[in-house]
Amino acid sequence: MAVRASTTDRALAALVRERQDLTNEWRWRDRLIITSLSRALHSRDRAFEEEQNQRLGRIEDRITKVDERLTKGFPEYAAFVNPEPLSVADVQTLLKEDEALVLFLDTPKRDPIAEETFIWVVTKTSSRWVRSDLGSDALTERVAALRCGLDEEQWAAATDAKRCGERLGLTEAPEPFRPLPFDLGKARELYVSLFGQIEDLIKDKRLLIVPSGPLTSLPFSVLVTKQPDIALPATFEGYRNVAWLGRTHALAVLPSVASLKALRAIAVKGQKAALDYVGYGNPLLTGDGSSCPTTQAPDQHCPLIDSAGQQQVQTPGPEAASRATVGGRRGRRSANPDALFAKGASQEAVLEQVRALCPLPETAYEIKCVAEHFKDNARLIRLGAEATKTDIQALSKSGTLARYRIVHFATHGLVSGDVEIMTKRQGEPALVLTPKDANDDGLLLASEVALLKLNADWVVLSACNTAAGDKLGAQALSGLARAFFYAQAKALLVSHWPVYSDAAVQLTTRAFAQLDQDPNIGRAEALQRAMTQLMDNPNQIDNPHPAVWAPFTLVGDGYRE
Repeated sequence: MAVRASTTDRALAALVRERQDLTNEWRWRDRLIITSLSRALHSRDRAFEEEQNQRLGRIEDRITKVDERLTKGFPEYAAFVNPEPLSVADVQTLLKEDEALVLFLDTPKRDPIAEETFIWVVTKTSSRWVRSDLGSDALTERVAALRCGLDEEQWAAATDAKRCGERLGLTEAPEPFRPLPFDLGKARELYVSLFGQIEDLIKDKRLLIVPSGPLTSLPFSVLVTKQPDIALPATFEGYRNVAWLGRTHALAVLPSVASLKALRAIAVKGQKAALDYVGYGNPLLTGDGSSCPTTQAPDQHCPLIDSAGQQQVQTPGPEAASRATVGGRRGRRSANPDALFAKGASQEAVLEQVRALCPLPETAYEIKCVAEHFKDNARLIRLGAEATKTDIQALSKSGTLARYRIVHFATHGLVSGDVEIMTKRQGEPALVLTPKDANDDGLLLASEVALLKLNADWVVLSACNTAAGDKLGAQALSGLARAFFYAQAKALLVSHWPVYSDAAVQLTTRAFAQLDQDPNIGRAEALQRAMTQLMDNPNQIDNPHPAVWAPFTLVGDGYRE
């Protein structure tokens, strides 16, 4: 961001650097004071402590003045790095008549105070503040139980499978031809705890949700609004016609309440991109079968989607059933970086570790199929050797990248801990592209994303687990989300678990078709319609299960200008 500022105003760039230096000095002097205060009374240096306190005061005063100048001269930086909280009235001025913002704040148990979750809901004309007895620990356990019914990787290791079995009251892992055990009863209970007291305010509204803690690891669309007939169906058909929250509400997630103001400001002052689509996928990676999951090859032909977003298919044939009932479930993409990454001693070592990630040939299928929805002269495809960080940075520098309204990545997403282990650099989330050479290791870091020049309505991150971190409740997305938003993206489409490639193609293609068909709907509603069509489509028997239709969440502004 400092580099971005320096291209137009070196004084602002210097302020950014000064603020960073002052913050580091404040932390250093604060540690000195704490060390001094921890000594025995007779060995403390009161004059030294007073000197440090006075310097801390001067630093705080200077940071306040720097922030004032940055807010005036570099508002984008201030909005994303040091966001000002919004009042209820401020939020109401930003909301549409058919929108409701819902903010969750979970808290842990701190004796004598029990754990709890606070819930705020704000509409154009009303607001309400309520609480739930479910706090951080209880939400973590409930979300983990639901994730056991959504993500196959939760059953991959024996210890994980045992834990899931205990959470769901099962003695055996689900067989490949059976649905993952998504507990509709637990999904209903969680809905009641989170939304039961605000149902009247959110009725018929598009929801902008600001989650916290474990709730960042679950798509809210899978919550159940009415009591199900069977809590744990034994067949895929048992998940059909469930009262999913995703059926009745278009949903979007915000990294913070303050981000709504920044995103709506971008939409007002920005001009629409002239071209449609640029896609990056199938990076050249060399991971072998010993550490990489095997995925079923997708169909050779892309699904035919008509202008209304409907798939042009007839009654399901025997091959549809066989894919779901013989030899495992659909092909999905995943990486196992923990088994590959060691401490990177050099840039060459990092390059080789990135190359050793699992290949993703099925992502070429996704990029090509989604691209078919757009005209030849309005789309750009980068696959294999062309899908490099160098390429996207060059497109950004030339201004070409900002001409596309949809930017699509079908690849691996790495959480901050993976990158920190590999590179010994400050931990950041990253997207994996084709490793090229010592100057291009294939890792598009969040800080590099922030320097891209976009003008995108949607950025699609179709990868494994791009919606959260490496453990339940981790918020790795926040770094990537803020970076893409700063680079002028209005919304992101991210995944909560390794996606099924054919379902990813159908969801993204249907959503774009819906937007083209009906200019009055927003991105969140387009995704909602795509999910509903997929879960109701009889072409494949496992479609009703949320593991198929619910992996994606829209992050950012779900409304269409």
